[in-house]
Amino acid sequence: TAASHLADRGIPSRIFDRRKSAGWKLLVAGASGLNVAHTGSPDEIVAHFPVRQAEMAACLATFSREQWLALLESLGEEVYLGSSRRYFLRNGTAAQLLLSWTKRLKEQGCEFLFEEEFVDFQVNASEVEAQFRSGRREKGSALLLALGGPSWEAELPAWPATFAEKGLCLTPFAPANAGYALEAPPAFFLAAEGKPIKGLVLSTAKGRKQGELMITSYGLEGTPVYSVGCPGPAHLDLKPDVDEAKLVARLREGRGTAWQKIENNTKLSPGALLLLRHLAPADAWESPESSARLLKHFPIHLQAPRALTESISASGGLAWEELSGDLELKKFPRVFCAGEMVDWDAPTGGFLLQACASMGFVAAVGMARYFPNS
Repeated sequence: TAASHLADRGIPSRIFDRRKSAGWKLLVAGASGLNVAHTGSPDEIVAHFPVRQAEMAACLATFSREQWLALLESLGEEVYLGSSRRYFLRNGTAAQLLLSWTKRLKEQGCEFLFEEEFVDFQVNASEVEAQFRSGRREKGSALLLALGGPSWEAELPAWPATFAEKGLCLTPFAPANAGYALEAPPAFFLAAEGKPIKGLVLSTAKGRKQGELMITSYGLEGTPVYSVGCPGPAHLDLKPDVDEAKLVARLREGRGTAWQKIENNTKLSPGALLLLRHLAPADAWESPESSARLLKHFPIHLQAPRALTESISASGGLAWEELSGDLELKKFPRVFCAGEMVDWDAPTGGFLLQACASMGFVAAVGMARYFPNS
C-alpha cells in the first residue's frame, strides 16, 4: 500500500523481501479465504482493537475501508460482502492479487529485490541507509520497515535486537488469534477432531464472543477463542438464541431418553453433541431443567494458547510511543515503521489486513515529505 501511494505520486520504491517472492504472509492469510475488511462503523471497527485505539483510529481515518476496497478493485479484484459482515475477495486467495499488484508497481517503476534480509539502518541529515545480511547497502531519502512479527514463523525475528541496541522500546511478542488447548480426555479428541461447534457464545475472564469453534487435535480454534481466549475456566452457551425456559420445554417434548431428546430436539452441531457426550458430568441429564442449564452454561477449562509459530498474529513489538503520528521513528527521522512489527492487536475478520494497509498509507504520506517535488 505504501509503495502504491508513493508510485501514484511519481515516487518509485525499491521493495526488499527476505523471502523468494512477495507477500508470503498475505498468501498464508488467504489460504482458506481472504477476508479483507469489516462492514462495521468506524467506532465499531476501532472497538475491535484492544490497545492503541486512538492511534489506530487515526490511521483508519487517513486510509479508510472504502479507500482500501477501491485499491483492491483497481487491481482487478471483485470484492463482496459475506453474511459474516466481512468483505472477501471473489478469487478466494491472495495469489492473483499479488500478481496484479506487483505487476502494476513494476510498471510504475518500482523494483523488487528478494532474499535480502534487513539487519540494520543508519541515518544522516539527508538520507538513510538500509543494511542487509548479504552485505548489501542501499541508500534512499526515506525507509519504511514492515518487518512483521513472529506469527507463523519458525523462529523469532532478528530485528528486535537491532532496535533494542538503538535504544528503542519494545514489548515482548505473544500469541494472538491463537487456538487454545482444552482440558479433555484423549477419547474426546479422537472422536471430535475436525468437528465444528456452531452458533455458540464463549465466555471467559476476558469477555464474551459469539461465533463458531472448531475442535482440533489439541483443543479449540475459531473467532470466539481467538477473541476472548485465556487460560482458566470458561463457559459455552450452546444455544444462545434460545432462553433456558424454552429449552426446558423442548426437552420435555417427545419420547425417548434424555440424551435422545438432546439429539432430536436441540439441533446441536456435531461438535457440540460430542462435547456433551464426552465432557458433561454423569448427572447432567437427570431432568430437563439440569439439561437446559448445562446447554446454556457448559463449563470448559482452557489451558495454554498455541505457540507463536502457530498463531495467526502476534501482540507486542515496537512501542507506539517511539513513533510520530505518521509512523516515523522520533529518534531516527526518515525511518518509518508499520504493520505487525508495531505493538497493536486485532481479531481476525478483516481488521488485521485493513490496519496494515492503513498504516502503510499513513507511513507513505509521511515519507512523501522527503520528496518535495512529488
